[in-house]
Amino acid sequence: VKTRKLKRGRREHVWLWLQWRQQLWLQKRPPSGVWAGLWSLPEFDSVADFERASAPWPGEPEPLASFTHTLTHLDWTLHPVRWTVPARTAAARVAELVRRWPTGRWFTLNQALAAGLPAPLRKLLLS
Repeated sequence: VKTRKLKRGRREHVWLWLQWRQQLWLQKRPPSGVWAGLWSLPEFDSVADFERASAPWPGEPEPLASFTHTLTHLDWTLHPVRWTVPARTAAARVAELVRRWPTGRWFTLNQALAAGLPAPLRKLLLS
């Protein structure tokens, strides 16, 4: 019996590694779908979306090496960008930045590594 060959999907996102005062912002992924229920970096659908959203932010982007994570049904290209918000930035201003990710919270690196993380994020944080 011949089986139908499934077509692999492709995705591409900008992955935001947002840092402030020795902490990073992670958001809880939805309860279904890829990496369901794990903590992960916020995503943007395109570089243009990321640039538009981050234009007024304090600090500067630091693009990191892009990579493709291969899942059983999907090739997912991620473009990580580390953004360090200056420590002197007021907490109220930082709260405005992260308001767009209501399921998130700040983690120290050790707290993040102890949380449920997708394997490519754990590898990125340890690199």
